[in-house]
Order: sequence, then C-alpha cells, then structure tokens
Amino acid sequence: MTETIGVVGVLVIRVINGETKYLLARRLGRLEHGRFSPPGGHILPGESLKEAGAREALEESSLKIPIDSLEEIYEGIHEFNDQGLSFLYHGFRVLLTEEMGEAQDTEPDKREKWEWCPREITPLSLSAQALLEANRVYEQSAQPKVIRKNYSVDR
Repeated sequence: MTETIGVVGVLVIRVINGETKYLLARRLGRLEHGRFSPPGGHILPGESLKEAGAREALEESSLKIPIDSLEEIYEGIHEFNDQGLSFLYHGFRVLLTEEMGEAQDTEPDKREKWEWCPREITPLSLSAQALLEANRVYEQSAQPKVIRKNYSVDR
C-alpha cells in the first residue's frame, strides 16, 4: 500500500497590463519533469496548512506571503501510479502585492526560472492543473468554496 504524503501548493496571481498571470516554473525533478508547477511542497510536523504554504512560497520563490492572505481553494488526492506515490494536496491562491516582493529563483536544481504565465500554458503539472481549475471555479462562484477532486495518472 502506498503512503499518502501531505503537501501544499500556492497559486500566486498577478495582473499584468490587464491580464491575469500565474507564477509557474518547469520542474526539473523526476516527478513531472518539464511540466509547469506552482510553488509548493511538504507539510512539516506541527505546521498548519497555511503556514506550510507561506513557508514553501518563501523557500522556493522568496515571496513573503502573509498567512492570512492565503485562500484555500483545493483539496484532493494526487496519485502517480507509475511512481508509487500518493499526495494529499491542499491548494491555496493569493493575489500578489508589492509588499510580498518579487519572485526569485532560489532552487535552480529543482526548477527552471519562475515565469508569469497565462492560464493556457502547457504542459501543466497535476498541481498546476488542479489549482488553475479550482481558481477558475472560485472566481466564477458567488459563494467561493474549496474544490475537492482526485487525480490518478501514469506519466
């Protein structure tokens, strides 16, 4: 039986010249190599989901995101059958402000440079796919709620 690992992801949103863009970078690791992915990672023991999201965004992109600015939009199981991996994924969105800083490439061994990407960019990681879809639903809803959806893939 595969152990399920708790992880978080943060969809950082910015409006540039009237267009909504998302902070994404191509992954360099064995899992989803070459696919665009948002900042995110493991939840540490004793850490809240929002604390994990803010910490991961800081570690991976140097963005200083206040915990209270994170809005939870997604929760689901992501299974990578070919890798024998399973993640309980919690996703957040945040609208970038000047006070949060500019994204920096702090982990060049794990991903290519951060880019402000349009919604239509491909190929997407499962986490980016889930967060972009949840954000679309969130923005169209009169009463936003957390989207729950599971993914299972062989890549």
